[in-house]
Amino acid sequence: VTALDMLARETTQNNHLIVDFQKTGEERRLSHEVELSLYRIAQEALRNAIKHSKAGEVEICLTCTTDLVELVITDEGVGFVAEEGRKGAGLGLLSMAERARLLGGRFQVDSTPDSGTRVGVLISLAGKP
Repeated sequence: VTALDMLARETTQNNHLIVDFQKTGEERRLSHEVELSLYRIAQEALRNAIKHSKAGEVEICLTCTTDLVELVITDEGVGFVAEEGRKGAGLGLLSMAERARLLGGRFQVDSTPDSGTRVGVLISLAGKP
């Protein structure tokens, strides 16, 4: 939580972009692998938003329950045709998807031209410290 909050603040200070970080649910420490992967996914999603979205604002939402953690990064930027983005996915999207997959999670990108982009990761914590 602290690292994502700092990432949002630093991104806001160093770019022409306002990043709002929201957290809901239980605040607790996760495994090092989960925490690092979520941070890197957020970092890459913000990089993509800065580079491609032309958005003025981005929202990072972290929700943690006993069994699940969900990270969602949304912007109201220019968006893209999601199917075309998947076909020609750059290393950023591929690395985010791979990080989620290695944790047994689901990764999803939803985007529509002129309607922004939503990057989501859902990871099960069942049986994990």
